[in-house]
Amino acid sequence: MTQVQVTQWRRTRPFWAGIFLILAAIALIVPPYATLHIGDWFVSATTVGGFSAVFIGILLLVLAGSLWLRPQYRFPAGVAALMLSLGSLVTTNLGGFVVGTLFGVIGSALALAWTD
Repeated sequence: MTQVQVTQWRRTRPFWAGIFLILAAIALIVPPYATLHIGDWFVSATTVGGFSAVFIGILLLVLAGSLWLRPQYRFPAGVAALMLSLGSLVTTNLGGFVVGTLFGVIGSALALAWTD
């Protein structure tokens, strides 16, 4: 694809909403399974919220894909992403330490506000 075609494709879809939802999914999925090594010590944040983090993160990835592939469904996808992002605040380590929730709310707001 040429640069013009890529630009035209991005303008006909809520592109930045999808990017923010992907960032939210990453921010939710990574912390429960990441370990930090400090010398001989390691810090792990594995919790019961790990399952819900993966579940909500995968759903946000699917919604981001639907925003890009089917932009006519942006309103239901935006509402679902908003509910998942706000629900992650309670279920998944404060929503990926608030970063995931913030990215999810921004992405869903962009999806809801997008017009063709």
